[in-house]
Amino acid sequence: MGGAGRWRRLRATEDGGWTVLGGGEDASGVKDFSGWRGVSIRSSERRKDLTASWGACKFIRITELESLLLKRDDDYFRIRCDVAIIREAPQEQPRLGLGYLLAGQPVGRDVTFEVGREVFTAHRCVLAARSTVFLADLFGPGGKQHQNDAADAASRVRIDGMGARVFEALLHFVYTDSFPKVDDDGDRVAMAQGLLAAADRYKLEGLKSVCGDVLGGYINATTVVTTLQLAHKHGYHNLKEACVKFLKDVLGKVGQV
Repeated sequence: MGGAGRWRRLRATEDGGWTVLGGGEDASGVKDFSGWRGVSIRSSERRKDLTASWGACKFIRITELESLLLKRDDDYFRIRCDVAIIREAPQEQPRLGLGYLLAGQPVGRDVTFEVGREVFTAHRCVLAARSTVFLADLFGPGGKQHQNDAADAASRVRIDGMGARVFEALLHFVYTDSFPKVDDDGDRVAMAQGLLAAADRYKLEGLKSVCGDVLGGYINATTVVTTLQLAHKHGYHNLKEACVKFLKDVLGKVGQV
């Protein structure tokens, strides 16, 4: 605060009053606001503990402020307000989705799948809720078979025509709604091709869409024929159109040579 190039410091005294200190004035017995957080600014109410308040229930009157600071006609002052908002972030609770049931301890798993030489266990209710094909396989047509009878009849299921790695990825999607993590591009394409067939077999439209997106990002001269055949066989129209467009573009470039 100041005027005409001069700066003055406004301080609060012990009795709740105010004083303006110049460069050579004595600062003894005065509390300085500089560097303090949360100070109550009052002019008519006595308060010794100036640091205990986080706000001011009463402000200084403008006439008092002017009489303290504006000694000459060309004087002026500036007020800087520092506002600190303190909010405790809520403690985030761990999210234990269905994926935890698959990756954690085999609690409640009541069906076993034999795929090649591999064995996988899962929860029949989870599979039936995600796929009408699993529902029919594990609980009878339309899911009308009694649960106890279904448990006896479908406690162990043999899966043919599918690799163990693809079936494991299929279970991963059923429980997590996500494509399995595959770092190598070639392996990722092969996995998507196998899962596209599995998604069509078990009527998992979400997985079908994910596989189509993955394969659509890897359409090239090496993969286009296989991907086109898969898209046609399993009825994925958008992926089929993408492959046809790629082939037309290639043929058009060849014709221009």
